[in-house]
Amino acid sequence: MTEPWTSTALAKVERTTQLASEIRTIVERTKRIIATSREILSAHGVDHSSGRPPRPRPPETMPADALCAAFDALLEAARQAEEAGDPELFTLVERALLQAGERIERAASTLAGRNPPLQ
Repeated sequence: MTEPWTSTALAKVERTTQLASEIRTIVERTKRIIATSREILSAHGVDHSSGRPPRPRPPETMPADALCAAFDALLEAARQAEEAGDPELFTLVERALLQAGERIERAASTLAGRNPPLQ
């Protein structure tokens, strides 16, 4: 006669064995994918010596539309803070407006220095 805890333990061992087998399968599939990816990269002349894909560079400036939208939102926040009579909030928003204005000015300078696209 088998005790109930023995059956539970055997079921857990079987489940663990099954999970380990699935993990091995996933690891082997991943190794094949990596090897195939390296072959593809080599075929296209891409250096993959670091073992990591190249990281995309973040843009140096925010897109103009995003800057304008942020500035408009800050202007609205300033208006609401002024209407609410909250000087601390108005001061915070005013400071944010100044910083956003500086970023817009930098973005405009950067854009002005670029060559126009060829058509």
